Amino acid sequence: MRLDRTSRNLGLLWIGQFVSLVGDAFLDVTLAFLVLLIAGGSASAKTGVVLLFHYLPFLVVGPFAGALADRTDQRRLMIAADLARAALLATLPIAFLTGHLSWPLLAVVAFLVATASSAFAPARDALLPRLAEGRSLVAVNASFQTSSQLAYIVGTVLSGLLLGWDRSSVRADAIVR
Repeated sequence: MRLDRTSRNLGLLWIGQFVSLVGDAFLDVTLAFLVLLIAGGSASAKTGVVLLFHYLPFLVVGPFAGALADRTDQRRLMIAADLARAALLATLPIAFLTGHLSWPLLAVVAFLVATASSAFAPARDALLPRLAEGRSLVAVNASFQTSSQLAYIVGTVLSGLLLGWDRSSVRADAIVR
């Protein structure tokens, strides 16, 4: 049986969202982990600041992002948001390799990534009714919400397993140069 274009697009969005949200959960855990490694003994407040910067844009920028999603092409907004996030996250390994990784840089990147992310969700939510054409929108929303929660669980568990895999190889002096 051949899938129609709308079903295919809905499936691709669902798979892409799941993978992306696993990565988001991984980022959440990794940010805190990196600050703890970089800041050493004074990590508590610095970790709190980085995580505040990571979540603040959803509160501050979110309402404006929703209005933007209503007035623009949602697909283009979603692509632009993900490209911006990818470019911003690429700065972290570059900073590490050049010896410039610091907790303030993590805070700035976390803020900017979350700012770009806050535009994605309202654009996706505005696009879903068109992609769910002919299906129960309640069922489509339920599957997206359920898989979102599952993705966060999977991402958190994976990050914990990978970050704790071999503690002898993770040293703060290897990250901070």
